[in-house]
Amino acid sequence: MAQQCYMIVSPSPLNSVGIQDAEGHRRWYVKFGDGDPETPSRYAVHNPDYDYEANFTARVAKSLQTAVLKNRGFKTKTGQATEWYIVWERPTLPSPVGRLLADVLDQFSGFNLVPGRNPPNQASAIQSLINAIPSICANPPPNLMQGGGVVTSEIEKGEGKKE
Repeated sequence: MAQQCYMIVSPSPLNSVGIQDAEGHRRWYVKFGDGDPETPSRYAVHNPDYDYEANFTARVAKSLQTAVLKNRGFKTKTGQATEWYIVWERPTLPSPVGRLLADVLDQFSGFNLVPGRNPPNQASAIQSLINAIPSICANPPPNLMQGGGVVTSEIEKGEGKKE
């Protein structure tokens, strides 16, 4: 079986402007997974609007998730056993986050994710992902820091499928 992993974004950054809470702030959910690129269709049960891209160079989803999201302060829904990380829209950025995520998906299949010394390799792919997803998007806009918000997604309700 070929080495493969995928990146999935819900809702699709190509079809929506994110999930909006009661205060008007938007967010997306991002997950990296290993395995058959056709299997993300199982997410459609709880997340009917998503987009994904497969990469056939290596099975490195945990490494990508840790380096690109977890180690940079991106959070999962509090209290949920999930691998979906929240990426917040930040109006101060020069490009909308949805556009940035769509661009990352477009590039994902072309990354060389194989560990090694000679670029392009996994380290350069991770750096490209880090550069594409600003760390400021790890936190909600300031007026949400005290909590609140309306549950508007199956992922937030804890029903997003966990691998």
